[in-house]
Amino acid sequence: MWLSVLFWIFVALTLYPFFIYPGMLWLYTRLFAKPPVRAASSLRVSVIVPCWNEAGFIEGRIANLTQQDYPGELLEIVVCSDGSTDDTNEIVHRHMQADPRIKLLDLQRGGQTAALDAGFEAATGDVMVITDAGTVFAPDTISKLMSYFADDSVDCVVGAWTVVPSADAPYSRGERAYRNFEDKLRSLEAMAGIAFHGQGACTGFRRGIYPKIPPSIAADLGAGLSVAVRGGHIVEALNLGVSDFMDGDTHNQLRSRRRRVVRGMAAIRHFGQAMNPFHRPGLAFAVWSHKILRWLTGVWMIGAFATNLALYITQDIPFYDVLFYLQCAFYLAALIGFIGDGTRVSKIPLFGIPMSICVVVFAFTRGMIEVVMGTRENLWTPASAEATASE
Repeated sequence: MWLSVLFWIFVALTLYPFFIYPGMLWLYTRLFAKPPVRAASSLRVSVIVPCWNEAGFIEGRIANLTQQDYPGELLEIVVCSDGSTDDTNEIVHRHMQADPRIKLLDLQRGGQTAALDAGFEAATGDVMVITDAGTVFAPDTISKLMSYFADDSVDCVVGAWTVVPSADAPYSRGERAYRNFEDKLRSLEAMAGIAFHGQGACTGFRRGIYPKIPPSIAADLGAGLSVAVRGGHIVEALNLGVSDFMDGDTHNQLRSRRRRVVRGMAAIRHFGQAMNPFHRPGLAFAVWSHKILRWLTGVWMIGAFATNLALYITQDIPFYDVLFYLQCAFYLAALIGFIGDGTRVSKIPLFGIPMSICVVVFAFTRGMIEVVMGTRENLWTPASAEATASE
């Protein structure tokens, strides 16, 4: 009996962050949420672009930002080069000569968080928007994002973004589906008043809101948590026309997600009040449900498999036998997909989907193990630069 109970506890914990928690939020927002107030903005905005060895992307990024339909006299672009050793700085210098709105901060290598700190100190806007070098905005992205700041209660606006997948990489297509799910979940949290995320691709902060945080912390999540623990108002903006580069290499993305877990958990530990249900109950509920329990998905899946195996061996119950066979088939399909990564095999959904799920869960698990072991990630390698280096 106790094995059956334990098995279903592990199953529930596995499903909770992806189905049960989103379902609870969906129901709450349908009953109680109100749409945000929006209007045209006349605030000055500084777009801050941290980068490291982004010569292959920075020229297109600058051109994309200078072509925004937001009033040119209200727009400033601050490129924070984190010790780049390629042609990134030379490319930015060339654009600075033609457009005085562009600034370059040539920094010592210190990591994304340090680069953003320097950018915020140098920026002059009423609103600071952080974005990545590999991100692409639609022509009206800044205008749409700034419209949310017409509500004086709004401290932070997080722009949802679309992953541009590699044509040959099933993992990047799986990542796109995961990204879409994540954006919808964050939108539900924002409507429920318990949002706590920033977003490296596109997030705007009202001046004076963005905090100084340690370099080992994920800058986007750390900034969002800082706003949330102080009771700040975070809005998730969908349909801003934000898209981002997605490296199709499974191993690169695994490393990237592992680093995000390590730096993300460092951010949650730094802002420990976010986990305290007696400080802000709704925020603690969101942090535990959205992040911590999800990052432990690998533990719950191992528990579900182990207890199912024990039930298969010790009890003659056909239902649990079928569940055990299904689990074995799922992990076998994932293994075949991983072995065949980059070939036709991994493009078959029967193998590609289980592989994508297991890669994400493995990265979660490895990241949490490194957190327990005390690993710190002070420096960051952007996905775009990492992909270029791996070619």
